[in-house]
Amino acid sequence: MAKVMVTGASSGLGAEIAKRFAQRGDHLVVVARRQSLLENLQAELLACGAAGAEYRAVDLADAEQVQNLADDLPALGIEVLINNAALGHWDYTWDTTPDTMRSMIAVNVSAVAVLSTAFSQLRHQQAARLMNVASGAGYALFESAIPYSATKFFVTALTEGLSRELASQNHPMRAQLLAPGPIATEFTANSLEGSKMVFAEGDMAGIQFHTAEEVAELAMQLYDSDAMVGAVQPDMTFKLSDGLHTEPAMLTIGQTYTLRVLKMTEQGAYVDGENLGEILLPTKFCPPDLAVDSSLPVFVYQDSETRLIVTTQIPKVQVGQFAYLEAVANTDFGTFMDWGLDKDLLTPFGEQHRRMEVGHSYLVYVYLNSADGRITASSKIDKFLDDEATHDFAAGQQVDLIIANSTDLGFKAIINHSHWGLLYKDEVNERLSFGQSRRGFVKFVRADGKIDLALKQEQETRDQHAMTVLNYLKAHDGFAAVHDKSDPAIMQKLFGCFGCIQQGRTGLYLTLSCLPKPDPPRSLLKRKIILQLFFKPSGRRNRHNGRQHCNQLGRVFMDITGKLAVVTGAGSGIGRALAISLAQHGARGVVCTDLNGENAAATAEMIGDVATAQPLDVADEAAIEQLVQEVEQQQGGIDLFVSNAGYGRRGGLDLSTTEWQRMMNVHTWSHLAAARAVMPGMVARGEGYFLNTASAAGLLTQIDSGPYAVSKHAAVAFAEWLLINYADQGIGVSVLCPQAVRTNILGPNALKGGSSNSRQAAADGILEPDFVAQACIEAVQAERFLVLPHPEVETYFQRKANDYDRWLSGMRRFRQRLLAR
Repeated sequence: MAKVMVTGASSGLGAEIAKRFAQRGDHLVVVARRQSLLENLQAELLACGAAGAEYRAVDLADAEQVQNLADDLPALGIEVLINNAALGHWDYTWDTTPDTMRSMIAVNVSAVAVLSTAFSQLRHQQAARLMNVASGAGYALFESAIPYSATKFFVTALTEGLSRELASQNHPMRAQLLAPGPIATEFTANSLEGSKMVFAEGDMAGIQFHTAEEVAELAMQLYDSDAMVGAVQPDMTFKLSDGLHTEPAMLTIGQTYTLRVLKMTEQGAYVDGENLGEILLPTKFCPPDLAVDSSLPVFVYQDSETRLIVTTQIPKVQVGQFAYLEAVANTDFGTFMDWGLDKDLLTPFGEQHRRMEVGHSYLVYVYLNSADGRITASSKIDKFLDDEATHDFAAGQQVDLIIANSTDLGFKAIINHSHWGLLYKDEVNERLSFGQSRRGFVKFVRADGKIDLALKQEQETRDQHAMTVLNYLKAHDGFAAVHDKSDPAIMQKLFGCFGCIQQGRTGLYLTLSCLPKPDPPRSLLKRKIILQLFFKPSGRRNRHNGRQHCNQLGRVFMDITGKLAVVTGAGSGIGRALAISLAQHGARGVVCTDLNGENAAATAEMIGDVATAQPLDVADEAAIEQLVQEVEQQQGGIDLFVSNAGYGRRGGLDLSTTEWQRMMNVHTWSHLAAARAVMPGMVARGEGYFLNTASAAGLLTQIDSGPYAVSKHAAVAFAEWLLINYADQGIGVSVLCPQAVRTNILGPNALKGGSSNSRQAAADGILEPDFVAQACIEAVQAERFLVLPHPEVETYFQRKANDYDRWLSGMRRFRQRLLAR
């Protein structure tokens, strides 16, 4: 609900506009001279559905009454002001009396100016609306009513000018102008009173009139639009526009123009710089065939002595634009950038986001320095882009983009040199680089004005990716090792694009029915996905050390096909699911180990010929070393070691040192022992992969188990260290950090009889081991370090990193709630 004031509302157009707002449930304040008519209108507005209706009897020809009304605007709480009141008179200028002229100026000019100014002073920083009602006579002189036309020219100029000022300063208030044609109302009849003009019979019959009701509907069309002006055309149609007053073209420094040569001199040619005067084009820039009266494109700037000159060298960027420029020289006062002119562009140290280095490129904004008028660059680009600024971008609109930087969500891009937008990761299907300029499209404008972008129009993207995926499925018997939540890197490998299934899924709904429906494998993913298609290994081995480059982040693939893997803790749970999944993805051998040798053998039997089984206590370093030696002697080098074994136990300081040590042996020292055993061979071959299972407790904590939390933190830290020190030698490392998984560690009563901590972990969803195994496979294939099957863990981890003390306080409160249950 808005509080709306309408002047000149006792009858005609003003009354009809007020009724339209009343029908929308707004609160009306109507203003006019005649109180009796206002009282009647008040009752009508309430009957129409107004949230409230009040009136002010004001003579807008009286300056004092106008000022009093303006002073009352704050107390009235007006959010929408419709300046509709006007006086008209049809007569030749010489027949218009001074009193009539003064009255028209008072109502049509002074009252509108005072109320518009007061309202803009009050509301310019709020989402308010001003609509001034002028006339078609405010844009085209209306012979036989020139004085009236002159007053309406003032209204159109004032309103359009105010609208542009508000927009240029990024103020949320908007000003609009309604310019109707003739209206069959009391106003028109009153305009003829006292006129000395003589109308022949039928003269008025030739004039087309709108009714007040029709024009009120046009006013609401304007109000509901983003247009500045709504004007009735000579053919009685209604046109919305961004203004009808043309602004004079003013030449400015830092722009390219096509200018005419005025004269030739020894120093060069002088061109017509219009408002800037005659400007020199130095001889060295003059084409051989240049002559007086010829025109050519030139760039306007200042030389080293701040003299205005033009050049035929066109720079890479103009004033008011962003560009990616290379730093070519550092001085005592700033860095010079190569922007395509002989004279380099200065970025002062005070305008550098971080100190620039010669040879590096930076995204900068080019502007005119108000202190000295020089063209200057700044890498503090956020100064020149306002996420809160209003805009008129619409979904589907084609725009120019500059890729600025990346975030966890995707790429931030500058739109049309004016606003920020975001390209989400699943919208990026090609290599992007910082500073790259390219075409894009507005995908969606959010309620807060934030803009989501796409590189292609939505239908074009869906059609293309749907066909890509469909063709792949047809060629592979309807199988693909991905679903709509799979890592984009894996999709790139299979389909040649990132996020193909997400972006093409609308088309896939229409085409999948034509494919054969294979029997799904025994282990299905339990999480809801749109596509459940599985890959049938081809047995083909990827070359290039089993890897290939896959995306703009430089990540590479670990191809599991033909690899030898060892999995500890493979007798049940995640370990068993991982061993089975590795075999399904083409591993040439899977060694299944477990403290319970019978369980390990059962897993190997499920897999078949490529699997072997062996009992193993991972707390025994010598046993791990012996296992690795035997496997390498019998089957060759180990390509992937999955250090997965683990167990859970509640307790803290009450547990014995022996129990703490046992937990550390299984959850931390076992990873160290395994790495010591397999790393020499992997490094010698220049490739290999190490996946260890930690827990979300290794990133967060485990309130009811001190040794579990400590040992899992150590497991994460060890994996980090391993990656940092061995990645450059061809070794990939991942660490798995799940929450609740349906395994023996969680126990059967997690949701009711189990520990408080396990119940809370289960609240974010208990995942099946098969799903966690698939997440691990995808992470290994994409060489992604952190494996988080529960996406909630990433959110919790970010909160912890953002404010450690606050997180600790929150965990203390969380512990108290758990204990109280």
